[in-house]
Amino acid sequence: MKIGELALATDVSKSTIENYYIRGIISADSNNGRREFPEGTERIVMLVNDLASFGFTLEDLKFLFKRGSIEEIDERAKQLRDFRSWVQQIIG
Repeated sequence: MKIGELALATDVSKSTIENYYIRGIISADSNNGRREFPEGTERIVMLVNDLASFGFTLEDLKFLFKRGSIEEIDERAKQLRDFRSWVQQIIG
């Protein structure tokens, strides 16, 4: 799948996908000088986008994807829930 197709399939801009590629979050094969993203990349791009909206940085996600640590994801989710509760108590 080419970057334009991936962008359309995920509703994520080409520049964002390029950024994910440059940072090593997603991979691609080279085909005549053009990147071909493997099957399943759509799910990764959508997951990265969703997790980024919850406050994960791209560096966090790169680290977690490389390690595959579900425990660390759970811990970060707990921290975010605790933070949300704290903010909610303050603002009422």
